[in-house]
Amino acid sequence: MRKLLTPFSKNVHGPGQLFVNFLISLSAVGSAGFINLLIMRSKEMRQGIALTDHEGNERGKSKIIGKKAVVSTAFTRFLMPIPPLLLPTLAFYQLEKKAMIPKNKLAKMSLETLIFFLSLSISPPIACALFKQTANANVNGLEPEFQNLTDSKGNPVKELFYNKGM
Repeated sequence: MRKLLTPFSKNVHGPGQLFVNFLISLSAVGSAGFINLLIMRSKEMRQGIALTDHEGNERGKSKIIGKKAVVSTAFTRFLMPIPPLLLPTLAFYQLEKKAMIPKNKLAKMSLETLIFFLSLSISPPIACALFKQTANANVNGLEPEFQNLTDSKGNPVKELFYNKGM
């Protein structure tokens, strides 16, 4: 990634280099998380994910939803690292821009450690909260066995729910 960005980043120095490093880190972490999730949850894509009705009754497994859930969750792996990578980048950019980086090595390392600690303490929960774990699906887009379901009162089931994961 660094080699790909060299033509764009060779004239970038100082604080701007922080953003180039952010893009490189994001592409590495995001693609690794994306591929890892696809591999780890490939069974769900092949066998399907359990669907439940509004009463909580399991109605079967859907391969269509299995693929949709795994792929959409894999894409979130590109977005989830943004806050923990971006917050330190922005903090260091502002500190460097305002010449507030300490000259003392111990003070500088302490400041960097504090910024990374705060970022890693706050960012992952925020990133996870952006993506809901439970989703719903209209039965019209599912396999035939889900088309004519009824609930315990005899009403047609139009929507099923599933845990798409994080």
